Amino acid sequence: MEKKKIIGTDFDGIITDTDPVFREYIKRVTGKQFYREQITKYFYEECLPITKDDVEKAYQLMLKENVWSRMELVDGAKDTLMELAEKFDIVVITARPADARRQSEEFLKRKGIPFKEIHFIKEGNNKINLIKEFPFKFEAFIEDRLDFARGIALSGIKTYMLDYPWNRCLGETANLYRVSSWKEIRESLSAALS
Repeated sequence: MEKKKIIGTDFDGIITDTDPVFREYIKRVTGKQFYREQITKYFYEECLPITKDDVEKAYQLMLKENVWSRMELVDGAKDTLMELAEKFDIVVITARPADARRQSEEFLKRKGIPFKEIHFIKEGNNKINLIKEFPFKFEAFIEDRLDFARGIALSGIKTYMLDYPWNRCLGETANLYRVSSWKEIRESLSAALS
C-alpha cells in the first residue's frame, strides 16, 4: 500500500471559528465589546485596548468552561478535510494552550474531523521550528496567522492562508496563497496535487 502524502492544518481560525468565542470571553473579562474587523493583529492585546492579563484570564475561563470542545466549525472545513483525507494524512498543528489537548482531540473526534496527529507548539515558538523536526514533509499547509504562514511558505511548503482582518498585509510571499474559503483551498489543492 502506498503511503499517503501529508497536509498540515492549523486549528483555530481554520477548523474552528474561534474569534467570535474569544471575543465573547474577552467581553466577559473586560466588559468591552469588540468586532471581528477590529482584530487587525493576531494578538488581541496588540490591537485592542486590553492587556495580556485580560487575554490570559479569558483563556483560563475558556478552559474552565470546556469551550475548546464546543466551538463552531469554519464553513466547509469538515467536508474539505474529509475529502482530502481520502488521499492525504491530515496533521493538525496548533498554538492552543497545551492544557486544551484533551478538549481539542475530543472535539475533532466528535465532529468527525479526520486527523492522523495533533501537535501543540510551545508558547513563543514558531510552527516552522516544529515542522522542521518532523521525519516527513508537508505537501501543503493551511494557516491563518501571518507570521506562521510566511515562515511555512518560505520553507518551500505551499501554504494557504484564510483571509481575516488579522492577517492582511502589504507584500507577497512565495508559496503563500490568500484564500477566502475552504472551497477555494479544495479546488486549488485538487488541481495542484492531483
